[in-house]
Amino acid sequence: MTLPETLELLGPFSLASTGDDHDFFAWPFRSPSGVYIFTVPVAESYKAFYVGMSIDIKWRMREHIRSYLSGQYLLYEPAVICQGSLDPIYTPCEPEKFLGRAGELLPKALELLRLARIFVLEMPTDTRLLRRVESAPY
Repeated sequence: MTLPETLELLGPFSLASTGDDHDFFAWPFRSPSGVYIFTVPVAESYKAFYVGMSIDIKWRMREHIRSYLSGQYLLYEPAVICQGSLDPIYTPCEPEKFLGRAGELLPKALELLRLARIFVLEMPTDTRLLRRVESAPY
């Protein structure tokens, strides 16, 4: 399968249900598969902090939310990441530390998820092609 000559970058979308045109879960995507980019607003632009691909993007976003809230992902200080710095405040290699710091880290995870803006490239469900496009930004 080949890529179309142009791909439309959709977004930014919010993961928090807002009921408006920027609500990720309410958006009527044409294709369930594609590449997505987690970003945060920085000045007048967006800074990417994660790029992924999925054959079912909405299902994958729900999985990301669960993983952030259970200490399975890197966490960044929301105020600092919005200044463009990607220095993690938590790394997921020791889940017992997440439990010990849950009172501090869960509010940070929630704030980061609320700040996150998602951009999407809808693409055909072709795993090889999705992986190629997902790795291109790096």
